[in-house]
Amino acid sequence: MTDPRHTPPLLRSPEEDVVAKLLRLAGPREPVPTDRASRVKAQVRADWHAMVRQRQRRRVWRAVGLGTGLAAAVLLALRVPGPGQNARVAVLEREYGSVQMTPAAVPPEPSASTGAGVAEIVQGTWIETDPHGRAALRLRGGSSLRIDVATRVRLASDSELLLARGAVYFDSAAHDQRVIVRTPLGTARDIGTQFEVRLGDGTLRIRVREGSVDLDASGTTGMAHEGEELELTSTGTLSRATVPVQGADWAWIQSIAPPFVLEGRSFRAFLDWYARETHQLVDISRLRGDRPEDVLLHGDARTLTPEEALEAVLPTCGLSQRRVGSVVFLEPLAGTARGRRTMSAGGAR
Repeated sequence: MTDPRHTPPLLRSPEEDVVAKLLRLAGPREPVPTDRASRVKAQVRADWHAMVRQRQRRRVWRAVGLGTGLAAAVLLALRVPGPGQNARVAVLEREYGSVQMTPAAVPPEPSASTGAGVAEIVQGTWIETDPHGRAALRLRGGSSLRIDVATRVRLASDSELLLARGAVYFDSAAHDQRVIVRTPLGTARDIGTQFEVRLGDGTLRIRVREGSVDLDASGTTGMAHEGEELELTSTGTLSRATVPVQGADWAWIQSIAPPFVLEGRSFRAFLDWYARETHQLVDISRLRGDRPEDVLLHGDARTLTPEEALEAVLPTCGLSQRRVGSVVFLEPLAGTARGRRTMSAGGAR
């Protein structure tokens, strides 16, 4: 507040004029003793330093708290799996020989054999078979994936595979699922199909049993259709040829085919499974009596290949087979009648 005594009279308000008169009557104030002024100044200075130190401590603790929170967040992020980590992408349906599985984010050396006890396979798992081992997997989307001997492959997801060596076979069956197979030489993309991808020394081969497969390899592209194969060399040479869709070239596919659950299923369902696995045509025009969809099967054929299962099932249904080329003709056995049947791996019971 301005001292009214220093304000010109014409500019003073009535209240300021009264205050000025009182101050003149009071006269000058006695000066504050030097020692008292020094003590007051010292106390003010001490209080000010204390206040500054307190503010600094608060800033430090806030920084520490923020750093601790950040550290905790980082640790939590490292410990809590992110989206997709450890997600199940397939289940193991069948295996024989040595099949090693190693879940990892990078290609490791296989450390332990999983054996038949493993049911679920998580994203990122590397699967390796020895020269006598094979495996059949059911992908999360429902399609069948089979792994040949001496193969190393990684399941990047339920729709993307990384093939380091060997061969894999994919069958989308009735499932609307697509898969990408990446290799060092090129990438195969299927278009609703059954196909094999085999990576050898300096060559990549794609064989198609059904549908089509697109190949992309650093500018070299091609498409293989049913009954065709593409072969790409490490020098970029691409060749095309025709191949049969059944027979010895596909024998390994049948040897590791997912088991058909026979118990309570119809004879028609069994024949459909057999025909798709072998690409043989099954002729039932000579059958008499019950329709295949009305005949129920019982027993266990999980250890049998499709050909072995057919040989075991037909006699229990009173049937025999006759082959002409790629056609399997089913005929009734003499003196038998078809109906509700029971079978086992060893035959009728």
